[in-house]
Parts: sequence; structure tokens; C-alpha cells
Amino acid sequence: MRGALPPPTRAEDLERYHAVETYITQHAPQYRIQLRPQYRERLSTIPADLAKEQLDIELFKIQKDIELEHRQRAASIQSMPLDSATGSSEYAALYRQYLDEENELGKAALARYVVHRRTILEMLEGALKIQDSGAYAREDLIHGLIFPMRTTSDEVDFTRQNLWVVDERLAYHTHLASDLPMSRLTPIAVADRDEPDLVVFNTPRAFADTKSPYQSVVIVEFKRPERNEYPAREENPVEQVLRYVRKIKEGQAKDRDLKTINVGAIPFYAYILCSLTPRMRAIAEDHDFVRTPDNEGYFKYHQSQGCYIEIVSYDKVLNDAKKRNRAFFERLQIPAT
Repeated sequence: MRGALPPPTRAEDLERYHAVETYITQHAPQYRIQLRPQYRERLSTIPADLAKEQLDIELFKIQKDIELEHRQRAASIQSMPLDSATGSSEYAALYRQYLDEENELGKAALARYVVHRRTILEMLEGALKIQDSGAYAREDLIHGLIFPMRTTSDEVDFTRQNLWVVDERLAYHTHLASDLPMSRLTPIAVADRDEPDLVVFNTPRAFADTKSPYQSVVIVEFKRPERNEYPAREENPVEQVLRYVRKIKEGQAKDRDLKTINVGAIPFYAYILCSLTPRMRAIAEDHDFVRTPDNEGYFKYHQSQGCYIEIVSYDKVLNDAKKRNRAFFERLQIPAT
């Protein structure tokens, strides 16, 4: 590996170094900058035979020290008077080192986020399997992986929002409510206590000819993996999301000039994420949905409600997310899930 440490000489140091190098290259590429020669002495302070969790903590500490020194170096560069910095070999060397480390730390930040994505996909894959209890996980476990429940996007840090699993575009929204009563929706006044799993008000496009505070509304509904019981006498998932659409459209909202807007004219989209059990397929076909070519979902535009609905299998959600992120995993040499 380019930039890796020169191998230590003592057998015990060599073994410890290889353990750290293996962990970084196979499990924690966000620490790859630490394999550079100048950080060899720091890595040598890590105790031998640490568990992976403890090793990660030690590497995290070293990484923070490196980032702190990098910020201090940036402050030193900024504090140098321009007249003395011009043509100064000391300034040039300091600036080259700063740019080099800035590039590496940027890669580390990207690697850290990509590792986070891989972890989320691993957790989702585990949640879709039968659990130790002999039952499948509840839908709220999957919901919580995608977005924390009973919160809004104003309260949740971006790094905890895993909307990319469903659709990368959902990250660019004006407001999102997760498992909250409709009466608490900020962009629109709805006097109702229904609690959709996710309601997303999307940001208007930069050059869109509209004064609406949002371009479209997306509803996401999660169903328990392998659920097959949707009694005919009860509301099914398609009817459920259409009820949400209807109630939101009955609400009131203002445009940028504080004029009442026609919510009914705003495009609505709905995702029903579920296992395509025989009963779920029957519901889709009874509502005249079109089957996707890969047989992993159904879609339909509901004319009277102005809503495009997709019924998507959890397997497709997981596999598509893996495919979208595979290039990142391969580039950073992260083993795929």
C-alpha cells in the first residue's frame, strides 16, 4: 500500500503493526492516513492484542490528534503576514504539508461516511432476517434505521438521516416528520392525529416557476417484514397511504407571499416498503398496480388523488442501495456486505 509504514524490526512490534494495518485496511479505511510514515511512532503506542472495539477507540484518539494539529497548522499559515510569506520557503513547505494533509483528512471523512453507510446496510440486512425470538423484526426497527422516530428533520443531525437507503433525493427536503401526528406538520395545517411513518416536503427546484414552499410531498410507509396478514375487512396499505394523501391535501398552507396555496395541486408520491407476500401481491393487483420488470415491486399513478405510488420489496430496497454504494465500497477497498 502506498504510504504504508516501513515494517518494524522487533517481532512483537511487527505483529502489532500488522494487526493495526489489517484492521485499518479491512475495517476502518477512515484511519488510513495513520499508515503514513510520520505517524508510525503514534501507532506504536497502541497496546497489543486489543479487541476491535478498543482498537478503534485508540485509532479514533490518534485521528483526533492529527486533525487538531492540522487545524493548528492552518491557523499558523493564516497568521503569517503576507509580505513575509511571499517567497518564503518555510511558508511554502508549511502550505504544501497543509494541502497534503487536508486532502488525506478529506478522504478520511468520506471513508468514515461510507463505512457508516455499509454499517446501516448490514443492520438493515440483519433486520430483514428472522430474529433469535423466531419472529421477524417489527417495522419500527427498520423505520428507526432510516430515520429516528417521533422527530422532525429540524431535530435530527444529518448524519443520523439514512433516507439514502430509500432514495438519495429525499435528503434534499424542506421538512420531514417521522411518526408524528399530522397536526404537528410545520409546512401545512392539518387538524388530524393520524401518524404517517414519514412525510417529506421536498425543496423547490432552484428555477421552478412556483412560490410554493415545497415542490412535492412524499409519504413513506414501512410494513413488518414477511407480514402476510392484511384482513379484507381492514384498511390495507394502499388505502392507508391514500387516506394520508387525502387528509394532507385537505390542509391549508401558505406560499412565500403568505397567500393560501392549493395543496391539492402539489404532486404526491408514496412508497410502501414491505415484503411481497402473496397477500401483498394480491392487494397490489386488486388495485390495478403494474408489476415492475424485476418482479420486486409495483407502481401506479392514482389519478383522482394525484399520487404516484410504489410498492417496493425490502429485498429490492436493500439490493438497490448496495448497488448504488458499491463503487464507493470498492474505491475505498471496503468489503461489501
